[in-house]
Amino acid sequence: AVQLGDLGTLAAAADQRVAKARAFEVPAPAGTVTVDAAAATGPRIVIAVVALAADPRPVTSPALRQRVADGVKRRCLAPLASRIEVLPPDFVAVDISVQVAIDAAQDQVLAVQQALATALAGFLQPVFGGLLGAGWDFGETVTASAVSQFLQRQIGVLAVLAISLNGVQGGKLALAAGQLPVAGVMAVLAYAHGGSAGEARSVV
Repeated sequence: AVQLGDLGTLAAAADQRVAKARAFEVPAPAGTVTVDAAAATGPRIVIAVVALAADPRPVTSPALRQRVADGVKRRCLAPLASRIEVLPPDFVAVDISVQVAIDAAQDQVLAVQQALATALAGFLQPVFGGLLGAGWDFGETVTASAVSQFLQRQIGVLAVLAISLNGVQGGKLALAAGQLPVAGVMAVLAYAHGGSAGEARSVV
């Protein structure tokens, strides 16, 4: 059987500019007639690759993808080489809306909200985001609980009162094998301890 994990490992090692890679099979649509002898050996193998970059949406250049493809094909079995295609990530924008209680004076609320919106955008950065700052794995589910854990680590946050992901209260966003999350609209509504609320929005 094809060890897709091994192909992903080969792809990640093919160039130091690769941050993460994942290989997965894409079966031909039902009813497809195969005329290519190479394709007849099995389903297409896609290797999704994201470049090592701190941009909100890292660009995986065609040159890098070609280098990865060449490196993997040199080291894998010949029947697999003809089935391999290296592609950039399919980025999925995630809108996060949160309500938090903060330890701040009323005249500091807007600044704290903006800082939290910026931090949430960083949390969704594909390569350096996430709870551990090590980025997101291809296909990893984004959950409200992870967002809550992240917010509770931020200075001045007393409590997380509500979270919605892409409009779903307390939900989770399951991603496909070749997908990575990126920041959409970050909306923060904060209540100063003993005071009223303000609101900050950040579109990344």
